[in-house]
Amino acid sequence: MANFDSLPPELIIHLFKYLSSDDRKIASEVCHYWHDIWMEGAFDGDRTLKFYCCELNENTEPGSVLLNTDRKYKKIVFGANVKFYDDCVKLSNALEDIKTIEFQSFFDYKQFFSKTMNFIGLFKELKELTFNIETWSHEMNEFGNLPDSIQVFTLSLLNRLYFKDTLDNFKSIIWQLPNLKELNLECQLLTDDLFEFIITSPLPYLTKLKLTIDSNCIELLKNLKLSNLVELFLVIEDPTCIRKLDEIIPNFPKLKIVKLHTFKLMPTTTHAHLIKYLKVTDINCGMDYIKPLQYLTELEELDLMYYFKSVAQGSCFFAHDLYLNPNLKRLQLTGFNNNDLISLMCFENLVKSFPNLESLIMDMPLSSQHLQMIHQNFTKLKSLDIRNTDVDSKYIPPFQYLSTLTALRLDQYVISNQALTEWPEMPHLRVLTMKLDHEYSLECFRKMIQNVRGLEKLTFDYNSSIDDDLIKVIAENLKRLKEIEVTNKQKTKYLSGNAIILLLTNCKYMQRISFPLKEVIKTYYTNM
Repeated sequence: MANFDSLPPELIIHLFKYLSSDDRKIASEVCHYWHDIWMEGAFDGDRTLKFYCCELNENTEPGSVLLNTDRKYKKIVFGANVKFYDDCVKLSNALEDIKTIEFQSFFDYKQFFSKTMNFIGLFKELKELTFNIETWSHEMNEFGNLPDSIQVFTLSLLNRLYFKDTLDNFKSIIWQLPNLKELNLECQLLTDDLFEFIITSPLPYLTKLKLTIDSNCIELLKNLKLSNLVELFLVIEDPTCIRKLDEIIPNFPKLKIVKLHTFKLMPTTTHAHLIKYLKVTDINCGMDYIKPLQYLTELEELDLMYYFKSVAQGSCFFAHDLYLNPNLKRLQLTGFNNNDLISLMCFENLVKSFPNLESLIMDMPLSSQHLQMIHQNFTKLKSLDIRNTDVDSKYIPPFQYLSTLTALRLDQYVISNQALTEWPEMPHLRVLTMKLDHEYSLECFRKMIQNVRGLEKLTFDYNSSIDDDLIKVIAENLKRLKEIEVTNKQKTKYLSGNAIILLLTNCKYMQRISFPLKEVIKTYYTNM
């Protein structure tokens, strides 16, 4: 009888596409054939190197390990506390397939700027480069080493104010890229200097732009004409500016995506079909404030932070109306300052409005009836995050309604022994945040953990106590675990280094043990 490996590679590639990136990485270790499948170009995005808190040279890890690997990586991400050294030529040759480099906002440019630029210059086939910059100094002006091959350049200026000479330095970077095809800019408040910087940059390549605007700079934006802009993200601090959208959007004839962060009011515009993302801060409850949703039928992400003047308002937050939108994938509702259960009629209209929702984030208590509505209507839901509430144990949700989730946050529910015992099999669950009862049974916890063997990240709430026995259960059952977090150091005082060593030994995919578990390891080795 034919086995899986006898299938044509094209079919296996197609099947691999149904797996998550992390699942494909694990599958690639099954055999050489599956590894070869994973190395196909269709999965280039899976192979990303991320560097944090390390020294990058050819004589020590991780550089020395990468010199001897046969895996091909396409992207590098640099985070905090990464130090570069001069001897990286061989390392860059070993990573010759790298096409994308990204520097995150907490990367320290100033301390190692010249060596950072030299390292980037070694990648002569680099196609995409991203800088997220919070601080800048006059010493950081040497950009001659940037590869000519760069085609996509993303520059995020994360401070509110940059001086003109600094912006001129950034502009010189952009003009030094002869093969540039796509320019993405993220800026803070639109000032006169920033406006000049934008209009004197190579505008034909500017395809994505993110700006913060208020009433003082709305006229500048109305005069900004970008013929090839595809995506526009506006943070509108003054509610009166929302009405100006119809005067701004026609300046960008190729615009396909509009993302908005507004305050107090939802947008009303004749270009509502372009709005894909909307965040509204301090929105009031009531039909007049929510009604514009009926026109935002192409919206894919919605984030509403409510401002309630009374408990009664919080119980009825969706105006008892139906706003059908089959395109919405992510919904976040926060700002509920009370623990009263919300109106069932209101919640029912919510779940029926967004039948294809994949991610739901709420900071309100949900009863069994609410969760049953989620189960019946959100058939494609993958992530459920219920936060910032103080719920009695009688409201612990019926977990049978949550068996298809990949991410679940329930740290405000005290998970009782009965709930642990009744926990269903959740084979797709990868991320879990939970709060254990103070008198939880280890055997009940073991039974629950055996039903979520696919977990990759496990977080315990501030009030959950962690000891060696609990860590041992985790180590014995969660072989795929990559990250474990405990938010309260005091709750790990009975935890020994031996338990941590067992965790690292059994969970070979463990990438990071976050504070305070990291301190436990440090203490253990100090006393050896």
